[in-house]
Amino acid sequence: MKELLLKLLFICLGASIGAVSRYLISAGADAMFKGNFPWGTFIVNSMGCFLIGAAFWILITSEVKTHFQPFFVTGLLGSFTTFSTYMMEIVNLAKEGKHTSAFTSFLTHNLVGVVMVLVGAFCMELITKRIAIHNL
Repeated sequence: MKELLLKLLFICLGASIGAVSRYLISAGADAMFKGNFPWGTFIVNSMGCFLIGAAFWILITSEVKTHFQPFFVTGLLGSFTTFSTYMMEIVNLAKEGKHTSAFTSFLTHNLVGVVMVLVGAFCMELITKRIAIHNL
């Protein structure tokens, strides 16, 4: 029971950081980039994909299990990424007759998302190999 409560505490802490980070980054991006494309959501989701790729690589290649996954993956990234917002924005763009923007948003989010997961995992692999070489 104590372990479950501790895990839930880490999830809550990560989620609060993720939600505030999402708001600040998304609002900042939307203020910087005006137009029909939902830049804030795109940037947040791309960052989230990169970070989950990096986290996944860490989790499968190391002994770091502790409370990293519930805090970072479930809590922080779970509240940071905005899949439902992304879908709502695509539907709203289509309803407003902005079909090209809706289609571009759909393709861009999905293609860049997959690439960012792979890049995040690849970067962590390079970093850990470089650290291992320097520690020899």
